Amino acid sequence: LVYGDDYGVIRTLDESFNVTHKFTAFKLHVIAMAQPKLTDTNLLVALGHDTAEIPVLKIYSLDGDEAKAKLLREVPVTCRGAPPPPSKASALAVLDDLTQVAVGTEQGTVFLLSGDIIRRPNFTLLNPKGPSVTGLYYLQDPSLVSSLFVVTKKSVDSYYTKNRNVKMSLEKEGGGEAGCAAIDPVGKQLTVGRDRAVYRYSQDGKGICYGFDNDKRMVSWFSDYMVLVCRDSKRSDSVTLYDLRNKLISFSVKTEPVAAVTAEYNKLFIITETGRGFALTERELNAKMQILQRKHLYNVAISLATHKGCSEAFVTQIYKLSADHKRDKGDYAGAMADYIRTIGHVEPSYVVRQFLDAKRICHLASYLEELHERNLANQDHTTLLLKCYTKLKEPKKLEAFIKTSKSAFDVDAAIRTCHKAGHYAQALALSKRYNSHAWYLRIAIEDVGQRKEAIEYISKLPPPLQTEIVLKYGHSLMQAHPQETTTLISNLCGRKTARDVRPPAEKFHQIFLGKPRRLLAFLRNCVEEVPGQSASVYNILLELYLSVHLYPKGEDVKTSRLSQLALIKDRNLSKEQIKERGENHQRAMQLLKSQQAVYDVNQALVAAKTLNFEKGMIYLYEKLRLYGEILQYYMDTENHKRLIRACINHGSSEPDLWVQALKYFAEREDPCEDEICQILDHIQDPKINLAPLMVLSILSSSESKKPFSVVKDYVIGILQRERDSILEDEKAIQKFQLETSKMRSEIEELSTKPITFMPSRDLMLPAVHFLCKHSYHEQVIGSRECPKCAPEYRSVMEIKEQVRQSASQHEQFFKMLEGSDDGFGVVAEYFGRGILEVGKGK
Repeated sequence: LVYGDDYGVIRTLDESFNVTHKFTAFKLHVIAMAQPKLTDTNLLVALGHDTAEIPVLKIYSLDGDEAKAKLLREVPVTCRGAPPPPSKASALAVLDDLTQVAVGTEQGTVFLLSGDIIRRPNFTLLNPKGPSVTGLYYLQDPSLVSSLFVVTKKSVDSYYTKNRNVKMSLEKEGGGEAGCAAIDPVGKQLTVGRDRAVYRYSQDGKGICYGFDNDKRMVSWFSDYMVLVCRDSKRSDSVTLYDLRNKLISFSVKTEPVAAVTAEYNKLFIITETGRGFALTERELNAKMQILQRKHLYNVAISLATHKGCSEAFVTQIYKLSADHKRDKGDYAGAMADYIRTIGHVEPSYVVRQFLDAKRICHLASYLEELHERNLANQDHTTLLLKCYTKLKEPKKLEAFIKTSKSAFDVDAAIRTCHKAGHYAQALALSKRYNSHAWYLRIAIEDVGQRKEAIEYISKLPPPLQTEIVLKYGHSLMQAHPQETTTLISNLCGRKTARDVRPPAEKFHQIFLGKPRRLLAFLRNCVEEVPGQSASVYNILLELYLSVHLYPKGEDVKTSRLSQLALIKDRNLSKEQIKERGENHQRAMQLLKSQQAVYDVNQALVAAKTLNFEKGMIYLYEKLRLYGEILQYYMDTENHKRLIRACINHGSSEPDLWVQALKYFAEREDPCEDEICQILDHIQDPKINLAPLMVLSILSSSESKKPFSVVKDYVIGILQRERDSILEDEKAIQKFQLETSKMRSEIEELSTKPITFMPSRDLMLPAVHFLCKHSYHEQVIGSRECPKCAPEYRSVMEIKEQVRQSASQHEQFFKMLEGSDDGFGVVAEYFGRGILEVGKGK
């Protein structure tokens, strides 16, 4: 602390007010003093008068233990161009590095000393004359260009003293009294006090002002506080410390008239005109906080804590106390604004519980929004936020949140909430975004009717999931968009789907209820792309081929039962239906004949009979070898040509067909002579071998007697053939009798009469003679058999052995008997071979 008096004496005091230096600096009085802070030595720059004519600037060194300071330089303050003496100094300003010193006088002159101030200063006249200078102040900051504020009684100006002394006029209509201006060390602005207000100035302009309507004697700054010394009365002053940031009076006291106010040692020293002095010490931060919280000045506490650089957790705790206080007073909006500031430090559940009331959910929504904005929300928070939106009926916010939120939350609960509240569009968007297929399709199909979009959505899902969904919603989709739905199911069951995940086509039959043409198209596609379908697929496809033409196009069918279809089969069909029936019948025949088609023959036959599909019915009868049914059908339809043709085709394997046909024509009232004649012609075939008596019995037993002319040719033919057969048999008997007699004679001769051998003259003895009248040299033959007759003999013996072995093969006998057209002949042959020979004892 450095004090100068009107007698030219300067004193320095320590923190305890002990005098460390005392010396006479000037002969008359001290005007102003300053201490540069960025010099290597402890210097003191003093401005005063040794004479009344010219002010003097003196620089002292305060280093050392001596009570008297050392004078380093004495500079008279005058230069060329300055007003003539007398000149009385009124203000002093010094840069911290002592590169510039500014001196002001009551005549309005401003001197600028620059360069080496101690050795050889350079003088510059900033303002030669004007209103009395009441204050000079340097604005020093590394981020700003140094400038000099010049305050007179009528104006405020600034000079960029390191940039060619450029002048900026800040105020032309008002200045300030001596001691009523000071530099704000925090805000880096000049503060000037006048009667009605305190004004602030930057380097290049006028700033805001604060209204203080009192008689100001001094303006100073202590830490963050503006110090105003105002005249309270003739005998006292008031000293007030203002916290401009928080608009708060931090301290105020009445005292004797003040002579000086100085801040040093983190204290504010106040010296009165009577020579008394006292110091103000700023309280600790915690003590300030306790006072502010006790008075519920939470905003001030927050501002102070933030300015002092307190930790975020500390500031957050103040916000929590402020929010709790506002909530207790019913200021829920203000409370929520403070609670939002506590996010990240206060458990969200604490805040949520305070705002669960229905009247406060708007505030709760804002808190939950901020949680999501900072990515601190969990699934429960998201669900709660969505419920808030639905309760508040804020579809726009709900939709915006769904589209932009990246937080993890319970998607199912969120969709359910939107769905329950009727916000289908939002629920749909949410389910689509998070691939909640079940919800998306439920809403799209059941609630908003977007079935076409649903079909497109389903087509992009994996085949197993498609199968599950189509089985659930397929019928509804089919009613709305049959073409698209049919295409979807066809692709699912077709070659586009991998075999291991391809569903069977029969699963989807019920979906096409009332849509036979769609079902037909679907099944056709299935069997074309993926042959080898199940029997039910081919059965239904066949029924559709035979029945779909019975209904006009575009008409839904309420039933597809064959029994009911049969009732409408005979109605008049249009040309288009007839054409369609022909095409489908061709496809049906291709299906029946296909080797890949695995269908139930019996079921197919029922369908063909019920729906009068003649070609298919005949084909299936033939496939089942039900030739009698074929005859019966032609009998029922009186199709005589096809009846006889059927007998011709199948009568050789089943002669009974001719019997049925003959009975049919015999029992008819009309003659049917041509048909009976054709039958009689064909049954004369030995393969058929119908007994003539049975034929005549059938024709004679009929009530509708047929003329004899019908059977005349047949009877004549039978008799002729019988006669020819008898003649042939008699000839064969005579032949066999002759051969037998001859063979007996030969045997008798061989057994009773000698045999004369006539060998060749070349035959050498010893010789061997055989009964077959062949002779050989003994060395030529190797066995007891005639070499010439042995092969034939051996062949006979082999046949005899085979016959003997076949005597026990009854199955072969019955097989030949069954497959032969002449069974009696087979038995006779076996008797002839001796196979059926009767034992000797019987």
